[in-house]
Amino acid sequence: MQPGATTVFGRLGLTSRLEAAGAVPNGIDLWTRYGWIRPPDEGLYGYNVRRSVLDPMLRDAAAGTPGVDLRLGVKATGLIRRGGRVEGVQATDHTGEEQRFPGRVVVGADGRHFPVASWAGVPVKKRKHGRFIYFASFEDVPLPRGPRSLMWFTDPDVAYVFPNDGGTTVVAVMLTADELADFRRDVDGNLRRLVAGLPDAPDLSRARRVSDYVGVPHHPDVSRRAAAPGLALVGDAAPTTDYQWGVGCGWALESAVWLADGIGPVLSGPAPDTSARSTGRSGATPTGTTAPSPRTTSSSRTSRAGGP
Repeated sequence: MQPGATTVFGRLGLTSRLEAAGAVPNGIDLWTRYGWIRPPDEGLYGYNVRRSVLDPMLRDAAAGTPGVDLRLGVKATGLIRRGGRVEGVQATDHTGEEQRFPGRVVVGADGRHFPVASWAGVPVKKRKHGRFIYFASFEDVPLPRGPRSLMWFTDPDVAYVFPNDGGTTVVAVMLTADELADFRRDVDGNLRRLVAGLPDAPDLSRARRVSDYVGVPHHPDVSRRAAAPGLALVGDAAPTTDYQWGVGCGWALESAVWLADGIGPVLSGPAPDTSARSTGRSGATPTGTTAPSPRTTSSSRTSRAGGP
């Protein structure tokens, strides 16, 4: 996760828990054809940590927040709408029973596949970037440059090594789309051979893979407006950018804070009258309220669809 996430962890009181769980501060060395670049180890830093460690912490933080009613095992299936405005979420629980959750604002935090935005009819633009990525977690990876993240720009390909919590290391390669068919014929062998050919790369010959490979063969850049009447989108549910820079989790956390700061004061007040009679037009933003801006996210008083 990028440094922007660290400030959010501080606000949530999770920094000490992350570090106690073994999250690795992610200073990074970058290789180009001109050699190694080591940015100064000053200022903010991010963390390398597995989602299996991070996600339970975030759920615990949400569950312990006053005003939050955490519903596990409930899946959003649609939106409640009136007069062009989103007014809640339709869902089913683990028994299949249908439920309705009305809310003054619904937050779509459901990632790049974004069904919430699609249900709301928010227009989307997509642009191919012509690359794919595969990655997996390994144990017993020797780290020639210490516990630092490593990134190789070999033009046009990119490779990564991320020391992680629990003695694991994530190894990833990003190649151009024309290489996908050949790479898929032997994912493990191709990844290991590619890494072996990198300057100062760790030796994976004795490393033990401890996860399945995750491949993302077609992942276009996506952009859409981050707000509609009664709806706000955060993280990859709004814009999804080239994953080369690994901004996904940090972007989700930062945009959530922006939204909470932006609309929290409004939601803490009395609910406005959203009827057509009071606003003069159906589905309009009520006078005296603030519509979520493209860079805003959640409040304990919103109905939240999707996301961790």
